[in-house]
Amino acid sequence: MLKESAYNLLYKVMDAKRLCIEDGNHQPKTEDIATRVRMTDEKLQRFLCSVRKPVSIDQPIWTDQDTTYQEITADPAIENPEVSMEKHCMKQHLRYLLSTLTPREQTIIRMRFGLEGSNIQLLSDIGVGFGICKERVRQLESKALSKLKRRLSSQDRDAYANLLRLM
Repeated sequence: MLKESAYNLLYKVMDAKRLCIEDGNHQPKTEDIATRVRMTDEKLQRFLCSVRKPVSIDQPIWTDQDTTYQEITADPAIENPEVSMEKHCMKQHLRYLLSTLTPREQTIIRMRFGLEGSNIQLLSDIGVGFGICKERVRQLESKALSKLKRRLSSQDRDAYANLLRLM
Protein backbone atom coordinates (compact mmCIF):
# COMPACT_ATOMS: atom_id res chain seq x y z
CA MET A 1 0.00 0.00 0.00
CA LEU A 2 1.35 3.42 -0.89
CA LYS A 3 1.85 5.87 1.94
CA GLU A 4 -0.64 8.66 1.73
CA SER A 5 0.32 12.25 2.26
CA ALA A 6 -0.16 13.83 5.65
CA TYR A 7 -2.70 16.25 4.17
CA ASN A 8 -4.81 13.43 2.75
CA LEU A 9 -4.68 11.52 6.01
CA LEU A 10 -5.53 14.64 8.02
CA TYR A 11 -8.49 15.26 5.70
CA LYS A 12 -9.68 11.67 6.26
CA VAL A 13 -9.34 12.07 10.04
CA MET A 14 -11.33 15.32 10.03
CA ASP A 15 -13.96 13.71 7.81
CA ALA A 16 -14.18 10.68 10.14
CA LYS A 17 -14.61 12.99 13.13
CA ARG A 18 -17.35 14.88 11.31
CA LEU A 19 -19.14 11.61 10.51
CA CYS A 20 -18.92 10.50 14.17
CA ILE A 21 -20.51 13.77 15.24
CA GLU A 22 -23.24 13.42 12.60
CA ASP A 23 -23.94 9.93 13.95
CA GLY A 24 -24.63 11.42 17.40
CA ASN A 25 -21.20 10.92 18.98
CA HIS A 26 -20.55 14.60 19.76
CA GLN A 27 -17.20 13.95 21.44
CA PRO A 28 -15.70 11.03 19.55
CA LYS A 29 -12.72 9.25 21.06
CA THR A 30 -9.59 8.64 19.03
CA GLU A 31 -10.50 4.92 18.88
CA ASP A 32 -13.77 5.77 17.09
CA ILE A 33 -11.99 7.95 14.56
CA ALA A 34 -9.14 5.44 14.12
CA THR A 35 -11.65 2.69 13.29
CA ARG A 36 -13.22 4.87 10.58
CA VAL A 37 -9.86 5.66 8.94
CA ARG A 38 -8.71 2.02 9.32
CA MET A 39 -5.66 2.55 11.55
CA THR A 40 -4.74 1.74 15.12
CA ASP A 41 -5.54 4.20 17.87
CA GLU A 42 -1.84 4.46 18.78
CA LYS A 43 -0.85 5.26 15.20
CA LEU A 44 -3.61 7.90 14.95
CA GLN A 45 -2.49 9.54 18.21
CA ARG A 46 1.15 9.68 16.99
CA PHE A 47 -0.04 11.16 13.70
CA LEU A 48 -2.18 13.80 15.42
CA CYS A 49 0.76 14.79 17.64
CA SER A 50 3.02 15.16 14.61
CA VAL A 51 0.64 17.48 12.72
CA ARG A 52 -0.10 19.89 15.55
CA LYS A 53 0.60 23.45 14.64
CA PRO A 54 2.94 25.14 17.13
CA VAL A 55 1.68 28.29 18.82
CA SER A 56 3.94 31.18 19.81
CA ILE A 57 3.84 32.04 23.50
CA ASP A 58 3.98 35.71 22.48
CA GLN A 59 0.81 35.36 20.41
CA PRO A 60 -2.31 37.00 21.86
CA ILE A 61 -4.86 34.48 23.11
CA TRP A 62 -7.86 36.55 22.01
CA THR A 63 -7.96 38.85 19.03
CA ASP A 64 -9.49 41.72 20.98
CA GLN A 65 -7.01 41.64 23.91
CA ASP A 66 -3.25 41.81 24.33
CA THR A 67 -3.01 38.93 26.82
CA THR A 68 -0.46 36.35 25.60
CA TYR A 69 0.00 32.66 26.39
CA GLN A 70 3.23 33.54 28.18
CA GLU A 71 1.43 35.86 30.58
CA ILE A 72 -1.07 33.23 31.67
CA THR A 73 1.48 30.41 31.90
CA ALA A 74 4.38 32.31 33.43
CA ASP A 75 5.50 31.07 36.84
CA PRO A 76 5.29 34.05 39.20
CA ALA A 77 7.90 32.44 41.44
CA ILE A 78 10.51 32.77 38.70
CA GLU A 79 12.00 36.20 38.41
CA ASN A 80 12.07 38.02 35.10
CA PRO A 81 15.60 37.52 33.64
CA GLU A 82 15.99 41.24 32.91
CA VAL A 83 15.13 42.19 36.49
CA SER A 84 17.40 39.44 37.79
CA MET A 85 20.30 40.73 35.71
CA GLU A 86 19.66 44.32 36.77
CA LYS A 87 19.63 43.25 40.43
CA HIS A 88 22.91 41.41 39.95
CA CYS A 89 24.51 44.47 38.35
CA MET A 90 23.10 46.70 41.08
CA LYS A 91 24.60 44.45 43.78
CA GLN A 92 28.00 44.54 42.05
CA HIS A 93 27.81 48.31 41.78
CA LEU A 94 26.81 48.56 45.44
CA ARG A 95 29.81 46.41 46.45
CA TYR A 96 32.06 48.69 44.44
CA LEU A 97 30.57 51.80 46.06
CA LEU A 98 30.94 50.30 49.53
CA SER A 99 34.58 49.49 48.80
CA THR A 100 35.24 53.24 48.50
CA LEU A 101 34.31 53.71 52.18
CA THR A 102 36.50 53.04 55.19
CA PRO A 103 36.08 49.53 56.69
CA ARG A 104 34.22 51.01 59.67
CA GLU A 105 31.83 52.97 57.42
CA GLN A 106 31.23 49.85 55.29
CA THR A 107 30.31 47.83 58.35
CA ILE A 108 27.97 50.52 59.67
CA ILE A 109 26.15 50.81 56.32
CA ARG A 110 25.87 47.03 55.98
CA MET A 111 24.49 46.69 59.51
CA ARG A 112 22.08 49.65 59.27
CA PHE A 113 20.54 48.54 55.96
CA GLY A 114 20.82 44.76 56.33
CA LEU A 115 23.07 44.38 53.29
CA GLU A 116 24.73 41.14 52.19
CA GLY A 117 22.87 38.88 54.58
CA SER A 118 23.20 40.95 57.74
CA ASN A 119 20.18 41.97 59.81
CA ILE A 120 19.05 45.58 60.05
CA GLN A 121 20.38 46.98 63.32
CA LEU A 122 19.64 50.01 65.46
CA LEU A 123 22.19 52.77 65.93
CA SER A 124 22.54 51.87 69.61
CA ASP A 125 23.24 48.18 68.82
CA ILE A 126 25.90 49.13 66.28
CA GLY A 127 27.39 51.56 68.81
CA VAL A 128 27.73 48.77 71.39
CA GLY A 129 29.67 46.68 68.86
CA PHE A 130 32.07 49.54 68.12
CA GLY A 131 32.20 50.86 71.68
CA ILE A 132 30.79 54.25 70.68
CA CYS A 133 27.53 56.09 71.35
CA LYS A 134 24.60 55.92 68.97
CA GLU A 135 25.01 59.60 68.05
CA ARG A 136 28.54 58.90 66.80
CA VAL A 137 27.21 55.96 64.76
CA ARG A 138 24.58 58.28 63.26
CA GLN A 139 27.30 60.78 62.34
CA LEU A 140 29.44 58.08 60.71
CA GLU A 141 26.41 56.72 58.86
CA SER A 142 25.50 60.20 57.61
CA LYS A 143 29.08 60.83 56.44
CA ALA A 144 29.19 57.46 54.63
CA LEU A 145 25.83 58.06 52.94
CA SER A 146 27.01 61.48 51.76
CA LYS A 147 30.11 59.87 50.24
CA LEU A 148 27.98 57.26 48.48
CA LYS A 149 25.57 59.89 47.19
CA ARG A 150 28.43 61.94 45.71
CA ARG A 151 29.75 58.85 43.93
CA LEU A 152 26.36 57.98 42.45
CA SER A 153 25.46 59.80 39.28
CA SER A 154 21.87 60.96 38.84
CA GLN A 155 21.57 58.32 36.10
CA ASP A 156 22.57 55.59 38.59
CA ARG A 157 20.01 56.85 41.13
CA ASP A 158 17.28 56.81 38.46
CA ALA A 159 18.20 53.26 37.44
CA TYR A 160 18.03 52.08 41.05
CA ALA A 161 14.70 53.82 41.59
CA ASN A 162 13.26 52.19 38.46
CA LEU A 163 14.48 48.75 39.51
CA LEU A 164 12.99 49.15 42.98
CA ARG A 165 9.62 49.99 41.39
CA LEU A 166 9.74 46.67 39.46
CA MET A 167 10.31 44.62 42.60
